Amino acid sequence: MATPSNTIPDGHRAPLIKLDENHHGSWLVICSAFGLVIVLLTLIIRVYLRYKVSPPFAADDIVLTAATALSVIQCSLVFASVHRGDGTSIDLIADDNLVPVQQLNYAANLFYILALYASKACVVLLFKRISSGIMHKKIAWVALIVTITAGFISILLCALRCDLTQPWIQFGAQCSSLYAQWQAIAAFDIITEVGLFAMAVHLVWGLQTAVSGKFRVVFAFGLRLPVIAIAGLHLHYIKKEINSPNQPLEVVATICRQTEIFYAIMASTIPCLRPFLASFFTGFGAMGGETVIAGSQVGGSNSREKSAYALGSMQSADSDVRRSKRRSRAAGLRPSPRRDNFGNTEQGTSYVSAADGDASSSRAAADASSVTSNDSTRMIIKKEVQWHVDSERGDAGRAM
Repeated sequence: MATPSNTIPDGHRAPLIKLDENHHGSWLVICSAFGLVIVLLTLIIRVYLRYKVSPPFAADDIVLTAATALSVIQCSLVFASVHRGDGTSIDLIADDNLVPVQQLNYAANLFYILALYASKACVVLLFKRISSGIMHKKIAWVALIVTITAGFISILLCALRCDLTQPWIQFGAQCSSLYAQWQAIAAFDIITEVGLFAMAVHLVWGLQTAVSGKFRVVFAFGLRLPVIAIAGLHLHYIKKEINSPNQPLEVVATICRQTEIFYAIMASTIPCLRPFLASFFTGFGAMGGETVIAGSQVGGSNSREKSAYALGSMQSADSDVRRSKRRSRAAGLRPSPRRDNFGNTEQGTSYVSAADGDASSSRAAADASSVTSNDSTRMIIKKEVQWHVDSERGDAGRAM
């Protein structure tokens, strides 16, 4: 006799969550659990970068931490709704669980918007952090205000539904404006993402660096663009969910929401990685000493190589001075006094032959090999020194 399909074989346990044509809640659990691990790892990486590689921990990192916390709360609400019966055919949900499931979904949608716009604000604050010009910082402030405003409006659109006394009621509710509200939420989401990408392009447009470096920066911030595609998919499946007679079983829209949150938070940390932010380092303070020079994330090996090269050039110049002095002593040259504009006499480093009776003007031997003559690219402050050499031999010859 064949074993009935609802009978559990010996040595096996019933699954935690069923998966069949009437139970789709396991999809939500797997997606949310996997995404939760991703965002927690992202936070750990961000904290490590700020404390060990490129300190300090600034406003953008605090906002990312808040976005991670909001996503954790949102996932907890999704887990609770699945436990109550979300993802199950409406005929199989107990009557006393119908309202709690809708309430949990309603709260999860609000936290979805909060977490999403917190990740956007994190990117704007990162722009402000790495910007060197006043105009860029002003643009970042304007973008932050626009992002906060768009997030606030989206929350209102999600919270204020047809029945304001019970806005969480969705199963079987006749609300013609619900899909239009989600359309407006998606529009704000897409517009803000396009604005963030435009800010990245504007940030590197006038940056004095190689085109490949600019491309890496734009590519790093452009990795958020898939959020637009996910938002479009969510809008498509939310319409299908609203029009479905069995709404709890339609979980694809919720999966899109979960995926968008997790990807947006992860993409907010990608621009902080060394291969991308290294393109911002110009050596003139664009990133700030505390975020670049103090750590190795942006300064990296290139900065050490430049420093070593400049040091080598200066050491080479010192060697040339010493060799010049030795050659001067071997040729019988003597140091000549230097008179400044006030009539004072100081010892110089120019050399005049005792057998030479002509007055001449000479630069110091140390100036013969300057740092700039060794192809150095560092910013150098030069001091111009004039040497006046007087000869006394001619007077002595006339006296004789």
